[in-house]
Amino acid sequence: MLKSVFGDSLNTADVTKFTASRARDYIFLTAYISDSVAPLHCGHLMLLPAPVFLHNGVSSLKLHHAMAVNQHWINGNLLRRWRRRCDKLNHDACQKWPESSVLSSAVCPNWFIDTWRMCLVRGISGVPYVALSYVWGQEPFFKTTQQNLAQLQLHGALTDSHRLLGVPRTIADAIAAVGLLDERYLWVDALCIVQNDDITRHAEINKMAFIYAGASITIIAAQGEDANYGLRGLRSISRPRSRSQDIFAVAKGYDIVETQKCSDTPSFWASRGWTYQEHMFARRCLYFENNGVVWSCKCSSFSGDVQENPGSTLRWVARQPSLYADVFSIPFPSLHGYGELLRSYNMRNFTHQQDALSAFAGITTSLSRTFKGGFICGLPLMFLDIALCWQPFNNNCERRLPSEDKEATELGLPSWSWVGWKCEPDPWAWHHGNDYAKKSQALTRRMDTQQTLPTINWFSRKWGTKETTPISYPQSMMQELKTLAVEGNELPLGWKRFDYSVDPEELRWESLYYNSFKPPRYIYKHEHDQNSEFWYPIPSWYDTEEAQLIDASHSDTLLCASTRRAWLWLEGRLETYQMAVSIRDNQGKWVGALRLQMPLSSTNPNDSTNSKEMIACELVAISAGYVIEGGNADAIDEWKVEERPKGPPGEKYEYYNVLWVEWKDGIAYRKALGRVMKSAWEAQDLEWIDLVLG
Repeated sequence: MLKSVFGDSLNTADVTKFTASRARDYIFLTAYISDSVAPLHCGHLMLLPAPVFLHNGVSSLKLHHAMAVNQHWINGNLLRRWRRRCDKLNHDACQKWPESSVLSSAVCPNWFIDTWRMCLVRGISGVPYVALSYVWGQEPFFKTTQQNLAQLQLHGALTDSHRLLGVPRTIADAIAAVGLLDERYLWVDALCIVQNDDITRHAEINKMAFIYAGASITIIAAQGEDANYGLRGLRSISRPRSRSQDIFAVAKGYDIVETQKCSDTPSFWASRGWTYQEHMFARRCLYFENNGVVWSCKCSSFSGDVQENPGSTLRWVARQPSLYADVFSIPFPSLHGYGELLRSYNMRNFTHQQDALSAFAGITTSLSRTFKGGFICGLPLMFLDIALCWQPFNNNCERRLPSEDKEATELGLPSWSWVGWKCEPDPWAWHHGNDYAKKSQALTRRMDTQQTLPTINWFSRKWGTKETTPISYPQSMMQELKTLAVEGNELPLGWKRFDYSVDPEELRWESLYYNSFKPPRYIYKHEHDQNSEFWYPIPSWYDTEEAQLIDASHSDTLLCASTRRAWLWLEGRLETYQMAVSIRDNQGKWVGALRLQMPLSSTNPNDSTNSKEMIACELVAISAGYVIEGGNADAIDEWKVEERPKGPPGEKYEYYNVLWVEWKDGIAYRKALGRVMKSAWEAQDLEWIDLVLG
């Protein structure tokens, strides 16, 4: 028994005794090795209900028991029962659109599959529907196009669709399974988006957050590597599953079984880029995974091999793709929260790398109500200078290259944005973007003293054109609000100013944290959030009357500016951070540091640096910044480097943020980002250039 549960990781040679104990729903095993005790972690071991516990077929205890299941078939009545149980609990998070949500229930998909009439029908606002989240895979399959759209609207057009049309099994099974959930309409991207209509396809992709948030239930086909795997185990609908279940007698009248558990490795579905936002916004999920079925919503979780009892609710670890999903319910912009979303998204995989931005468009669209001005290639315009200073968190970083024979930047993968690289962005690089928050439960705030200062005006440009568009206004607005806070000028609507004073111990840290070295005169509160305190007013979703769909993901992929450049040298790994190297001037003097994204040495790609090799680099300044000596500086790689000149506590360490670039056909491409000390940079033979970043 134990070998089947624990596998090869269990060595029973030295074990003298095993004991089993029960804690609420689960069974825990303990191994005794000589005089020591070793708890065994085994997923979900549960007790099968013994006859003594049953009265008229129902357990007398409000606990959950494992349940013997059919090897090939799921009990279809379970799906309907779970849905009705959730409906009966009437939990607002599952049933209703949150009042604070930026997502609007008025947004409706263009098309639904009517599973009664078996055809496509126009979407109707307010009609409940089921959505499907699945993976496409490599093999081509039937999709809706401009050519077959009219045919698919005919009654019965999708009858026996897998055999007659080539609709993949997962979609065909989902169409049939909708009735088990007491629903009629289904939304599936392959059939409900006209795939060769670029205008409507782009609009529907931008609505993806609204579509999945609006679904009554989202079916998640988490098993299999393509759309033909199907939702296995639904009798008279799909192919059978293969679900083994070993039952063990541990004592007289006591049998235990290992119930369905999450796999140690992510499923193929969980590794795909497109499924990230689908899962993020789903309110009630029905998972088909590990040859079983699981219901998960805000109020309860149920599994096909666990018998839930009346009046009880089985609670498991929340199946959220990110702990920072609440960034969507915060009425103020959170750059740190947005960065945390990127950490869990940007290492996902794509069949076509150029899809990386589109697969995130639902998220940027839904956040555009708080991030004023929207996003350009995944970077928020109101924090543009900070956002351009994104950094990889580790050395697992590679350039995204499109499947088409075109430049990556042309297809929405510019080198200056995180989206152009498959990597995990460093959350600390953007942490100081939340510097407006003094006290807030919703907004992450940490006392670091880093500041990023604009030095140039940015313009954007479409690939293949010369016409530019100014994009610095959202960022300038933030700078004006900071100035307003210091000078005590007229306030934006909804904000109130309060005199600020602190006790001596708090003053030491607060004065360091704030931009000036004197205590700030004021703090600010918004009339809709009296519990939070701010150093200066900021935009919020209260500034607009109601939620609206904003296509704020600009299609420009080139950034343009007039700036200065210098040629310096890279040498040696920093002793404090293995991904960073020193920047030196022509005399070999240390002047800054740069964090690598690719190996520095072309002769030894397995070594990110070569201490004996001096490499010339062209650096361009994109902004300035400083950190206060004596404070925290988690994002500054050179902070504790011995060669860095250090001032007394309270003094500024000033620098320029610089990009190491290489040029191709008049366009500069980012290779890495670092900092050069302000005094050292201004001492170089600087040259003004017209920079075009791609």
